[in-house]
Amino acid sequence: MRKKTSCNRIMRVVICFFVILGLCTWISRFTKSVLTPVVKSGCPVAMMLPHTISGTGLLSYRKVTPVYLYAGILVDEVFVTVGQNVQKGDALVQYNLARLEKEKQDKEFELEELKSARSMTGRSLEREKTEAEIVRVENAVKQLNDLIEQKGIFYADVDGMIQVQNQKEGDYSLDAAAFMVGTEGQGYIVSMDIPEEQRSYVQEGDAATVATEKAQDSFVIDSLFYDSEKHAYTVQIVVEGADYYAGERVQVEMEHDSRKYDTCLPLAALHSGGAGNSYVLIEREKNTILGTELIAEKVNVKIEDSNMEYAAITSTALRTEDRVIISSDKNVEAGDIVREKQE
Repeated sequence: MRKKTSCNRIMRVVICFFVILGLCTWISRFTKSVLTPVVKSGCPVAMMLPHTISGTGLLSYRKVTPVYLYAGILVDEVFVTVGQNVQKGDALVQYNLARLEKEKQDKEFELEELKSARSMTGRSLEREKTEAEIVRVENAVKQLNDLIEQKGIFYADVDGMIQVQNQKEGDYSLDAAAFMVGTEGQGYIVSMDIPEEQRSYVQEGDAATVATEKAQDSFVIDSLFYDSEKHAYTVQIVVEGADYYAGERVQVEMEHDSRKYDTCLPLAALHSGGAGNSYVLIEREKNTILGTELIAEKVNVKIEDSNMEYAAITSTALRTEDRVIISSDKNVEAGDIVREKQE
């Protein structure tokens, strides 16, 4: 009887032990499932990175006419600005009248001297040069007389839009073109500046989308050049169509595919290591007392190129078959145990 009772006690102890062991195992696994980060991973892929550059630009006429002033006279006032539409007969600048009168007197005196010199020269090359100088000075005197009659105001002789303004108030009138006036006849050009770091993402011949409130069309990038004054590159796109007009501000979007990179990952997979360094976390299998576990392992990488979604990277330690952790429901550090999300 005592022997039977002893056996029952042993059986109860053994059963209790296994119940407690099972309960502890369940609690352990439940705790592990709750605390272990669930990750989503993927292998690096080869791809081209599409780059999109957006901005705004001002439509101007493709055909331009230079406007020259009588050079060397003080300009008291400039009546127009870039982007302003002008018509033939609109005032462009106001000369200083006193300086015009002085210039006219000087030119009339110069003309008299030239005519006197002509009378003393024979039929020679020197006489021909003098005749040419006389014609030039006579034209200058006529131009000065016209300006003085107009109270020193210089008027536009063509309809269009001021696209370039070189002349400034308070400066002497330029030898070069004071203005560039765009005129109808050859469509429009939209110009947009991009920083130097985006230069590699734009090429002549690439497609560009130009949009207004009423229209959206695809055109081709006509030219790309560096503007040393702006320290930026200027993109010019030829625009044609009845839905566009000079002076209108338009939205511009340009797309360009990079070269094909062998190793690309989503940006979410990248981590900053400080001092400009980057790294990714990959899954590595490791045998533990609880079986085979997935451990997060740190791998340093170098970013070659990137867009808004992906980055092209290089690394001596990353293999194409490695599964890189892209996202996680909890913070993951190197050495942490992780488990793969079940789709």
